[in-house]
Amino acid sequence: METDKKVLILASGLVVLMFLAIIFAKAGPSGLLTLDSKCKLVEENYQTLEPYTEEQCVSVPYTEKNCETKNLSFSKLNQQCYWTGSPFDTLNSECMIINLDNQGGNFKVGVGINTKDTKLGQEEVAYIYPQQSFTFRFSAKTEMGSCYCNEISIPTKEVCSDTFKTRKECYNTTRYSEVTKTRTVEKCD
Repeated sequence: METDKKVLILASGLVVLMFLAIIFAKAGPSGLLTLDSKCKLVEENYQTLEPYTEEQCVSVPYTEKNCETKNLSFSKLNQQCYWTGSPFDTLNSECMIINLDNQGGNFKVGVGINTKDTKLGQEEVAYIYPQQSFTFRFSAKTEMGSCYCNEISIPTKEVCSDTFKTRKECYNTTRYSEVTKTRTVEKCD
């Protein structure tokens, strides 16, 4: 009875092996069972999106501040040279500075008298408010001479203006384009 069992197991194993051999013999290149169908490799087209980088530029507005230093606007008036005292022995030198600007500042003026032998005088600094004036004076006892009044330094201010400009700024951006590609596929009847 044991022999019958062995023969039965052996016969069953042979049947299974033959069945597997038939299946693999009919399988196509992909390893799948084709059951008598005819398969062939064909090329087909398909669409896909591919990324690419593109430089994109834009004009960007900006403001540029331009500044320059300018003297305050002023006027020198009433420059006078006159005698006083008894018997007119004092020579007086005067001049008025008017600040015509909208900003105040320190004006430095040399005021004095030129005599036959020397130059007498002084440098004076005065803060003059906007749209105001100051009179610079110098007096000296002398027998003869002439007067002077000279600006030594004029205060300055910074005058600024805005200029509107544009600049080009560029950056890379990723875009996609549709591309037709070819691939090989197995087609079976």
